[in-house]
Amino acid sequence: MSRTSKAESRYSKQLDSDFRLLRFESSIEAEFRDALAIKTHSRTMVGLFIGLLLTFTFVAIDYFGAGFLRASMAVSLIAFLIVPGLMACLVLGLHRSLRRHLSTAAGVLIAAIGVGIVLATIESRRSGGHFPYEVLMTLSLYTYFLIGLTFYPALTCGLLAVATYAAAGFAGAYAKPEFYYDFYFVVSVYLLGGWGCYIIEYAERRDFLQRRILNEMAQIDSLTGVPNRRSLEQHLAKVWREASRERHCVAVIMTDIDHFKGYNDRYGHPAGDDCLQAVAQAMASRFRRPLDMLARYGGEEFSGVWYNIRESEVEARAEDLRKAVESLAIVHEGSSVSKYVTVSIGVLVLYPDPRAGGPDTAVKQADQVLYRSKKNGRNQAGIMVRGILPAADTPQQRAGDMAPGGGQTAS
Repeated sequence: MSRTSKAESRYSKQLDSDFRLLRFESSIEAEFRDALAIKTHSRTMVGLFIGLLLTFTFVAIDYFGAGFLRASMAVSLIAFLIVPGLMACLVLGLHRSLRRHLSTAAGVLIAAIGVGIVLATIESRRSGGHFPYEVLMTLSLYTYFLIGLTFYPALTCGLLAVATYAAAGFAGAYAKPEFYYDFYFVVSVYLLGGWGCYIIEYAERRDFLQRRILNEMAQIDSLTGVPNRRSLEQHLAKVWREASRERHCVAVIMTDIDHFKGYNDRYGHPAGDDCLQAVAQAMASRFRRPLDMLARYGGEEFSGVWYNIRESEVEARAEDLRKAVESLAIVHEGSSVSKYVTVSIGVLVLYPDPRAGGPDTAVKQADQVLYRSKKNGRNQAGIMVRGILPAADTPQQRAGDMAPGGGQTAS
């Protein structure tokens, strides 16, 4: 199976598997949580602001109705927990460096508020006030739908509030008939809210996997399993900026399977597809560092980039790339250079700089080196070193092989 098939199946298999417990395998789970945090950040911030607004509205209504806030604990809860907690979460969400802690902080705050409201209602009941279990209902809807918590943290918050309420009721904090009636409605609201939260998260997870699969289809060559030309162009543009800023050396590689048309004509297109897959996997294994990439450029051509590579390493790595294909020992009786499938390689080595042209220019120059390798007999790696000297280097260190506009070719 090709590397792309494996990469695609990573999300496809997860989509086809049973994730009713709202958990993916570890690496996909981490991706999902990062993506969800970015997606729900605005919703969470709006939810926190609404929570602050609702708190002040509740205080105003209660002040004129002289109800729940007769209890001193309720006043303390609002003054020292709810308002400061909501404001602290808003501050976390506004700072990029602290934003990753927002979900955890919001979950802890909601759990504390739920327990605090229950305790405050007990004091209110003992002082002759009305038990506003409606507040817990509002809190449950807020927890499950507005604050942006995932199902399990939201469920934990709800269970803590309900458990505290149940413990207080069974301990005799207020009359049993009234407690049973109120408890029924509180639990009902939390159950309905929890089920709704579960459905929402399940849909989020399914949509996440589907988006990842579509993204792979757009970025990965379906036959060979390596990135496609579009991916390489985007990646090379990013690497180019990074290397230009950091003064790192970059090697741009172009490769072509020797006499591939003859291979297709002799063995057929299915065998040709198998050959492309095998060659792609063999070469891709030589592009393993985070900013390295090999892509199918078109037909039997592949292109790649080695980032932050030493010039002294390029020739050995290019030769290793050539040998990796030849060592597959794929019989090619129609080749004039070997009895096995081989590749010709062109490598341009340079320090990206505005004076040296952009990524497109580098690819064209690497292609010219490839053409030279093919013209010189194929099944070889041609290398050209060209670029601008880094500030830290001296002309003596690179004399002859790094002069602007100059170059050298080795095979």
